[in-house]
Amino acid sequence: MVERLKLLKNKMHGTMRHRQPAKAGCVGAPVLLNYNQKILYSMKKIQLLILTLFITFSYVQSQECCLKQYLGEDYEIDVKHLALLRMEQFDVPQQDEVIIDQLWQDTIWEGLTAIFYSDSYGRDQVFDEYCLHHRYWNLEDFQRISQRMYIKPDPDVSWFQNWANGDITTNNLVIDSLLSKYGFETITFPFVFSGTFEIKTNQNLNLVALATELLLNDSIILAERNNPVGGNQRIIYREVDGLRYFDFMVGWGDCPSGCQSWHTWSFVVTENCDVDYIGSFGSTDIPGFYSLNCNLSDSITYSPPAVTFNLLNNTYCLEDESFQLTGGDPPGGQFSGNGVTNNIFYPTEAGIGQHHITYTIVDSSFCSQDLEAMDDIYVLADGCTTNLNQLENNELTIKVNPNPSDGNLMINLEGFNDRNIKFKIINIDGSTISSGIYNNEYLILRGLNNGIYIIEITNGETKHYEKIIVN
Repeated sequence: MVERLKLLKNKMHGTMRHRQPAKAGCVGAPVLLNYNQKILYSMKKIQLLILTLFITFSYVQSQECCLKQYLGEDYEIDVKHLALLRMEQFDVPQQDEVIIDQLWQDTIWEGLTAIFYSDSYGRDQVFDEYCLHHRYWNLEDFQRISQRMYIKPDPDVSWFQNWANGDITTNNLVIDSLLSKYGFETITFPFVFSGTFEIKTNQNLNLVALATELLLNDSIILAERNNPVGGNQRIIYREVDGLRYFDFMVGWGDCPSGCQSWHTWSFVVTENCDVDYIGSFGSTDIPGFYSLNCNLSDSITYSPPAVTFNLLNNTYCLEDESFQLTGGDPPGGQFSGNGVTNNIFYPTEAGIGQHHITYTIVDSSFCSQDLEAMDDIYVLADGCTTNLNQLENNELTIKVNPNPSDGNLMINLEGFNDRNIKFKIINIDGSTISSGIYNNEYLILRGLNNGIYIIEITNGETKHYEKIIVN
């Protein structure tokens, strides 16, 4: 638990300020409003109307708000159910769509994930001990999101027998298109006596909306979601003045009839995804067998993508032209360092010497953190010529062994036809510390001090370079 939370240090801190939730919709004595209060009340109604018509949200997303990638499989049904409840509350057109609108989900995902990755008191009971989800359904709060639905076709349709044989094809263009669009592939016939089939997809969908579309076809008599009844876990979500409130509840005692006792853990999440633990309420004698100890925190881990940066060539002359930096993976990142502007390296701006170049990508899948990799560029003094491409094209090779070394090394040249080859050993400041004629099969160097060196090989009119590291 502690190790996992270190990843979010200085990002999201659960606090114990015990902020009390706003009590919206309370019933009480009549309140007389003065003129200014009436104006304010009218303005709030206008704001609510704008919210409803344009489907905007009451907060600005912060870069510190996490998204769903590491809770998706566990809480996808819960979030989609809560999002659909919100859409129904505001009576927006998206409530009639089979696929739940992502914007309405993200407000809930961000708050839920913020609580999960906080160190707030109560989060362990919610996610690891009691493993709370929304698993409570009655006539008012029925399960809207499901992967299964029941369909009863007209027994006289030509494709009824296909379904009875397990073939989901109907040859009805509209029906087949809908079932294919939403991934329905399996079909069973559990209610032979009533002629009702169960079809299944691997997507979590608003099957109330899909049933409405299917019932427009005369060949289908009944279409409804597979609707369980009962359950003893609830998640209640609401937004008040830009704050997101989450109540996680567990119930016991005759729950098929509504549960006689409930215990609630309440949290509020701010615009910037800071988490306040409001407290826990209700009965405290929770039966021991409701402690499921699923330890969700142990099963959900974050593995950042591997970032690499390898320059094809990393030795250049001071007078060389600028060039576009490449070699970073995953693509789409930014390069930075001495002499780098808009991902372009300028040798004259960097100057002679060794330059650390950093490749950075932003991993937005988990609280928008920067991931980096580094490589070095070496800029030599004026007057050098770096025909590195020619070296590669002619399959000419400079082999340094070992490299890195302790200062004693051997250099072999392969593919050079000229037996009178000149060499120079140049330090990172561009000064020549050794030079001579290479006319043997190999060159031995001894006693080099720690540092970065460049060996310059002159073969006719061209020069070639290789980096040497001594440590």
